[in-house]
Formats: sequence, structure tokens, C-alpha cells
Amino acid sequence: MYLPRGTWYSIHDKQVVEGGKTVSLNAPLDFIPVLQRAGSVVPLQTRLRRSASQMARDPFTLRVIADGEGRASGRVFHDARDGYGYERGEFAEMRVTLEGNVLENVRVAGTMHAENRVERVVLRLGRVPAAITIVADGATRPAQFSVDAETKEVTIRKPEIRVTEEWKIVMEWGVCCRCVAWVVVDVDDYKVSHHLVVSICIRHDFHHTSFARTRINSMIHSCKQTRQPLLPPH
Repeated sequence: MYLPRGTWYSIHDKQVVEGGKTVSLNAPLDFIPVLQRAGSVVPLQTRLRRSASQMARDPFTLRVIADGEGRASGRVFHDARDGYGYERGEFAEMRVTLEGNVLENVRVAGTMHAENRVERVVLRLGRVPAAITIVADGATRPAQFSVDAETKEVTIRKPEIRVTEEWKIVMEWGVCCRCVAWVVVDVDDYKVSHHLVVSICIRHDFHHTSFARTRINSMIHSCKQTRQPLLPPH
């Protein structure tokens, strides 16, 4: 089959396929090959049911795959799945976007507020966050997540958010320790070292500067105590 340009990921296994050419895919009897393009957000309801009506209250899984610039977007449309209530605005159309370190769910249209929860968020970001925070219902809380050692796929289970409500998931990338060690060689010049570390962290796309400064202060304090850099220069 011909696959359009882009990088495509199998939702069944760890296969990654480059598009813009004709490709061959395994198609065994037990599943149909499905690929998701980098830069997209795909909502799934993965519980097996006998009919679509039985899935009306099932939770959602959001699969997020960032493109080469760290962005992704997609939409979720949800309604009663029966009748003509959608003609009266009884639906919810949500836009899910990944921009930088924030995954955000925003209402685009409709008035429906359903109880369907997001039971899992699966992210392919190209890197692993140091911490994840959920902002929803006027509160901020840390999220528990796991990481696939081979693919670096990050999975947030039971984030306690609803698919038709607005929320944010914020990734904290942490601090590049080797860059910190490189500039914090002269531990006596605290201000210059601190300035250079923050500048390098920003250049390396570390968005949470408050988190970065806390880590930096701790590292610089350690350097002052031991009078040794954390790691050799690079």
C-alpha cells in the first residue's frame, strides 16, 4: 500500500514506518494493521462490546504522537449516539493539542457534559519527562506514569479527567545535568554560573524555569560544598 509522507506508528506493536512510498505491512488474521501518523492525537475506546450503544459510557484512551517539532493535535466528538439531540447542540467537540510541554483539551463547540473519563493517556514524545502535572477542575496534582524502556512511550493511567471537560497535562523535562556541570566549574562565581545554567537550560528547551532553578540551586550548592564539578565538561 502507498503510505503518505510522515512517520507512522503501529497501534498494535512497536513498528515505525516512514511514509512517502509504497510499504508492505503484516496483516495477520487476529488484527487489522492500523497506523497513527506523528503529529496526531487519536481518541480510542478499547473495551470490547457487542454494539456501539454499549460503549456510550465507556472511558477513552488518548494516543498522542508528537511530530518532529514536538506538536500534535486532534479532535474528540462525543454525543448520545442516538436521536437528534446533536441538532440542538447536545454534543461536545473537543480539541486536543500538544504544544511544547503542554497537552491541552479545549471545547470547540457543543454543550454536552458527559461522565466519560479518560482512563489512559499514551504519549510518544521523543523524550521522557521528569515529572507530569495535571491541571483540572481548578486543582493541580501530580500524575503517576510509566515508561516503556524500548520505545520511551509514556503512559498515564487513571488521570482522573473527563473527555468533555477542559484540562491540561504539563510535562516537566528537568535539567540537563551535563550542561549544569559544564558551566558550574568555577563554584565561587555563583551569579555567573547561575545565569549561564539558566540560559543553557532555556536553549535546551526546558520550559519550567522555576523547576530548573530549584534543581540548579541544589547542584550549585553541592558543587560549593565539594568544590568539584558534578561531571566532566563536554
